[in-house]
Amino acid sequence: MATPVGPPGEASQPTSPIPLSPNPYAPPGVSGGAPFTYGAMPRSFPSEMTSVVSQLSWWMRFLSVTYYIVSGLLVLMLVAFMAVGANLPGRPQGLVVMVMAMFAFFAVVGMLAATWLMQAAAHFTSGVHSGDTGRLFQGFRSLKLYLIVYVIWAGVSLLGQLTPFALLAFAN
Repeated sequence: MATPVGPPGEASQPTSPIPLSPNPYAPPGVSGGAPFTYGAMPRSFPSEMTSVVSQLSWWMRFLSVTYYIVSGLLVLMLVAFMAVGANLPGRPQGLVVMVMAMFAFFAVVGMLAATWLMQAAAHFTSGVHSGDTGRLFQGFRSLKLYLIVYVIWAGVSLLGQLTPFALLAFAN
């Protein structure tokens, strides 16, 4: 154990028998370097990364437009179902309301998913081309929201597919 060195009567720091060198793995700002800040990066991304992100954002926009189209068709089907269903004699009210609610739910979820996916594509593209990590962070946040909605949508669809089998299994 190293003993404190200093004038008598004053508190002093213990010394280390091993000379310490700067930590090469220390985060920026700890060892006297420039502190890390979010915002514009000091250098641009490699051209290969920019190319991959550009292709990714094209596919994200394509998928987003597809979601908008399918959601719009669901809204049209909802309107048509309401118009036709209102004029059917002896129609089952519960079925009409359930189908209309299902169309409305999937249309709203599809519009939300399309919006978040389009935002993620825009943020990724602008973040990579400008070197702004804040835009990339916003892109990942929008992508996370899209993936959460997608998992919920897939879970509801899976439950819809499994429900008839579960009813058959417990019917006997």
